[in-house]
Amino acid sequence: MHLGTVVEVGNGGMFSRAMLKDVRRIRYWYGARSLSELAINGLYIEQSQVHINVPEMYIEDCIEFIPATEIAIASIEATTNESK
Repeated sequence: MHLGTVVEVGNGGMFSRAMLKDVRRIRYWYGARSLSELAINGLYIEQSQVHINVPEMYIEDCIEFIPATEIAIASIEATTNESK
């Protein structure tokens, strides 16, 4: 799971590939039971781990893109990269 700005989406066969900018990888999270719920409500900051911001990233085999709310973005951005 990643949070970032989609710059480009291309067809890589069965699934899409995407180029994102300002990307953070969400390693694990608590406070949401699905990716859709995570994109709407965000996560529990203290029990989740999100990695540092990467300027750009190419991702293969993208299955779905879910726009995140401001609440979700704020909680993800407030989560640190420290081991829990």
